[in-house]
Amino acid sequence: MKIIMLTSIAGADFSLSPRDGSERFSDDEAARLIDAGFAVPYVEPDDPMMELLARNAELEAEIAVLQANAANAGTKAEGKAAVKEKATKPDAPEVRG
Repeated sequence: MKIIMLTSIAGADFSLSPRDGSERFSDDEAARLIDAGFAVPYVEPDDPMMELLARNAELEAEIAVLQANAANAGTKAEGKAAVKEKATKPDAPEVRG
């Protein structure tokens, strides 16, 4: 079964990137890759579905990057807020006596 990869995958004698087509896997292996979301079945290029599948793969990759950036931005913002809070808080109460 021919498949189109949505993610990168590599083995001892091969390397596939997103949007690479491959017939190297058995039908069972290809079905497992498709079920796991790593690949989609190959569709003839004249078929509009192929264009939609390729665009969907691009959008999923963009979403993953945006989510990673948002998570990183949240971490940075939390870190800045903690530093600012610590800077405005005294470490120990002032003792007068």
